[in-house]
Amino acid sequence: MKPVNIVSFAAVASGAAIDHNRLERRQSATPKTSTGSMPDLISQATSWLMNNEAVKNYMKGIDVNKVMFQVLDKAQQYQLLDPIMSGLPQYKVVKTVNLPLDPQVKLAGAKTIEVWNGPIDLITAVEAAKQTGLDSLMKMDKGSVSITGVVDGFPKDITVLLAALSLRFEDGSPADVANNVYNHHTVLANVRKPLHLPFKCANNNNQPLSAPILTAVAEEGGSSPYAGQNGTFKSGNYLGKDQKILFSSEVVNYGNATKKIYAVAKLSYIEGKPKDYMESGVAVLNVKECDDGLTALRPPEGQKVYSYKSKEMLVTEDGYILQIRGHLHDGGESISMNLNGKEVCNSKAIYEKKNTAANGDVWLALNDMTECLDPLLVHKDDKVVIEAKYDLNKHPARKHAHASMMGGDAEEMGVLNWQFARLSTKQQ
Repeated sequence: MKPVNIVSFAAVASGAAIDHNRLERRQSATPKTSTGSMPDLISQATSWLMNNEAVKNYMKGIDVNKVMFQVLDKAQQYQLLDPIMSGLPQYKVVKTVNLPLDPQVKLAGAKTIEVWNGPIDLITAVEAAKQTGLDSLMKMDKGSVSITGVVDGFPKDITVLLAALSLRFEDGSPADVANNVYNHHTVLANVRKPLHLPFKCANNNNQPLSAPILTAVAEEGGSSPYAGQNGTFKSGNYLGKDQKILFSSEVVNYGNATKKIYAVAKLSYIEGKPKDYMESGVAVLNVKECDDGLTALRPPEGQKVYSYKSKEMLVTEDGYILQIRGHLHDGGESISMNLNGKEVCNSKAIYEKKNTAANGDVWLALNDMTECLDPLLVHKDDKVVIEAKYDLNKHPARKHAHASMMGGDAEEMGVLNWQFARLSTKQQ
């Protein structure tokens, strides 16, 4: 049975990763933290969620483990999600800027805009490390600012052809490592959209819970080309009239003063929902998905040069992969994808920008990834394996801003992102 986004988003809203399907594996594999084990933190956030009165009323008589994979209709999804979302901070669209059509998009009637969301008061890593309670829960870096909220005023009833997200200062300049801002991740996701992950684990048929991402960015940048590389592929990500956009981010301010930043979404789109377009979205493949499910990775003991290879995953429906792009942290070299035993993409890390911490430490940070953009037709039951490679001698791991739950060195990641257009959604 296909999982849906309900509990995954409830988890994000409460600041926790509630994934009962993998909890036992995580309990045995996750390091201890300074305030309790990771499962303890998950338990605290789960308790917070399940004590929400509206959620308790809805879930009377429902087996919690079964609801994780229960396919609910829209009314049921909204009944569960809306009280949780209404309790989150509201981030307003502060301005929308009309731009010339992005040259990558060539479909008739398309427009390009920038949507500015915020502002976010980004306190310093020193101040962030003092946070307690839910503000400190599940942060990868104790010195980071973790943000979860709802965007008020985002565009509706449009089909997005190309999306890109960036962090900016008020004057429009980039908030990046060159300016002492490290973006672990920033995500805009449409919680009104059903989730269709096009893969599952071959060893146990698990189909992971995830978020229906509209666009996301980390320190290495990137975009979401829903209409393909040349902007003429007839697919897009539809934002309905009832869309609700969740904003989630974790950012570190290595400077010595609070910074005011904005999440800026650049959208190329057409009005409404064309009938001859395929629905496309983001699929996230984690190299450890079919093992213990952990995304925060550690080197094998005593090793600086190593790799992680996934177990075999199966494609669950026919479609086109329009983009393949890796997400690694400092220390990562590349992440590749094999389809039916043949390498079809090797996304390589690029290190070009220097980051300077408040204490004067300087390092060359990962700031971009190569990507594969030729449309790739895949079929149900095609076999996928991904492999991430690391060299901590060549590129040392980023240091956490302060001692944190994960230890002194920052975690590694091995994630591959697809833009996936579903053939079954094409209507003539």
